[in-house]
Order: sequence, then C-alpha cells, then structure tokens
Amino acid sequence: MNKTYKWAITLVVCLTMVMLAPVHDSRADEPDTYTGVWTANGNWQPLEFGPDREVFTFHLKGHVNLKGELGEETDYWSEIAGIWDSQTGGTARCSWRDTGGRGTAYAILEGRLLDKDVVMVGEFVGGTGELAGLSGRFTFNWSQVILNEETLAISAFTKNLSGNFRLP
Repeated sequence: MNKTYKWAITLVVCLTMVMLAPVHDSRADEPDTYTGVWTANGNWQPLEFGPDREVFTFHLKGHVNLKGELGEETDYWSEIAGIWDSQTGGTARCSWRDTGGRGTAYAILEGRLLDKDVVMVGEFVGGTGELAGLSGRFTFNWSQVILNEETLAISAFTKNLSGNFRLP
C-alpha cells in the first residue's frame, strides 16, 4: 500500500468521528441505537518531519444520515480537523451540527493506519442544545477513499456505520 493511501485512510477515520445517533425521546438509562451512512470531502497538508516519518494535518466537511431503531432519520453536517503521524497514529476532533437545529455534538477519534474494511471506533464527548451531555460509541468500516495528490483533496465513504448513544 502506498504512503498516500495509508495516511488518507487514517484521515477518513478521523472524519467518521462525527457519526451521531438520531435524537429522539428516550430514557437516559437505556441507550438508543442507530445505523447510517457518511460522506466527506476536504483536504490534507503534508508536514516535513524527517526522512522516515510521514506527518500531515487534515480538515474535512461532510454529511451523515442516520436511521434510529424506531425508523426516524436525522441529518448532520460535520467538520473534522486532525493530525496524523506514521509513528504515533492519528487524532481528530469533530463537531457535528444537527440540520434540524437541535444542537451540535462533539466526538473524538484516535486511530492507527488502517486498510479497507478494518473496524474503527469513535466516542461522543458531549454537545450543545438538546445534545448537551451526549455520550456513546460508534463503529464503521471504510468502503472507499479517493485521493487527489495534485490538489491534496480527499473524498471518503463509510459502510456499516452503527452505534449507541445516551442523553442525560
């Protein structure tokens, strides 16, 4: 696998940190579950960091469509920023704004270099508005990552996105 593909996959991992569950009335002691799809586009910027080490920053924006266990659908616009290092892995922070105006969720994704179909795990760490106090986890697989080395653009797609969440 070439080095561009490797760091791009890690970048996509960070993007999917934005996967949130649809918000609906539920009891705080019972987590809600969801499945969904996600697409994101953005750019990456390499940083010279020695001859045997690849480092880059990235910034992506995307759309997430989730379906809850009761069939309701919710859409979010995501924004993700992070850094990836071939020796230590990657970290990213995401904000995910509900298109219905209910609030913004926050997620963290830590990762390592991954190949297609490897399971990734993210964690929700709070939010604003109706999403204040949000917690939970999600998983997904990469289905496709498209890189343009000339323009430093990237497009990414997930599959098998699912997870659970709790609101206080």
